[in-house]
Amino acid sequence: MAERGDPQTEAPGVRLAKIASAALGRRSAHEGLLAGALRELAPREPALREAAAAVMAAGVRRRAVDRALFVGAAGGLAAAGDPRAAAALAALLAGAGCGGVGVLAAAAWCRDSLLAEPLARAATDRQPSCAFAAEVARCVRGEADGRRLAELAPKIKEAHRLELCAQVFVPLRDAGGVVPSLVEALAVLRDTERHIGRWLVLAELASRAGDAAPGREAAARSHEGADSARTAWAYAAWALGAAPAPPVRPTLELMARLSDRPSSERDLSFLFRVAGAGLAGAQGMLGTLVGRAALADAAAVRAAFELARGFGRSELARPLEAIVADGKREPLRGCAAAALVELGASPAELAQRLARSRHPATLAWAALLSLGPRAGERVVTEQRFRRLQLGSPA
Repeated sequence: MAERGDPQTEAPGVRLAKIASAALGRRSAHEGLLAGALRELAPREPALREAAAAVMAAGVRRRAVDRALFVGAAGGLAAAGDPRAAAALAALLAGAGCGGVGVLAAAAWCRDSLLAEPLARAATDRQPSCAFAAEVARCVRGEADGRRLAELAPKIKEAHRLELCAQVFVPLRDAGGVVPSLVEALAVLRDTERHIGRWLVLAELASRAGDAAPGREAAARSHEGADSARTAWAYAAWALGAAPAPPVRPTLELMARLSDRPSSERDLSFLFRVAGAGLAGAQGMLGTLVGRAALADAAAVRAAFELARGFGRSELARPLEAIVADGKREPLRGCAAAALVELGASPAELAQRLARSRHPATLAWAALLSLGPRAGERVVTEQRFRRLQLGSPA
């Protein structure tokens, strides 16, 4: 079912929608990528919006929303403002565990008043993480003042903080959310958070809402403890706008510590943030990732793009073009094409070159390119990279 139709005539979004719909009956090895594509592209691609609605309807029927596919569909349909989202979310919120943190996070993006009562009930759930996620959604929707959040915050265990950060706080930060009613609860969570990358996510949301305390704390900690800790906190203070970038050249290990994802994953999203700001210290680390321009993984593709875009390494467009032309490197072709578009290539032409791909990540990037970038819009953003390349459903 997933591969019916002529890939030369069907739009990438249509093909991707068919693959996502087929995954309902048989769990795909690429479910995370399909979920991320639904979350990112459903607001703009009608075929994927219909697929998300079908996935949501199946989730309601089965009362089984623990799959990434349901979470991605819920978030995509809610962000699209589709009227079908509210009814489906209300039904899921009435189920066991209020549908889970992912569904509760999706409810924050749905403005329909139909969710007011179900979210209020969910905010009294016995499970603190579910109650907390529901109350965050109510705060984002302007239905709560944050006082209950501050009461729930001390009850949130470390494992649940990680889940809340990934599914609630990071998407809210990346979407530019400003929610003053979260400030008090965020302060409580920061006091118990030992992971500096997740601490920074909480701090950024609070700082954006007008709280200057996180910036002062990061600046103060940059003068305490071991040298590596001082440098990490100095970069945190820079990210919060509380201090200039530190003169110390960072390392890949330090950049991984500043990611909100678990340290064991060695995620380098903070490095690309530093590179995007044009800090000279990033150039050497990007060069290390690129190596001899073989570009073995997605991080190397992004590193080549950042060097070409921000540091004058225009010759690195050639290995990106080679990846797009190489059918044996399917998982990276879409990401490389998106990078080339930011460097000036035609999105329509590259989308057409990727149209035959069977890999969900490549098809998702192709669908994005076929829609065309909006005026002044970045194509390769951290949020899109996580959803389309890494398979995050949030």
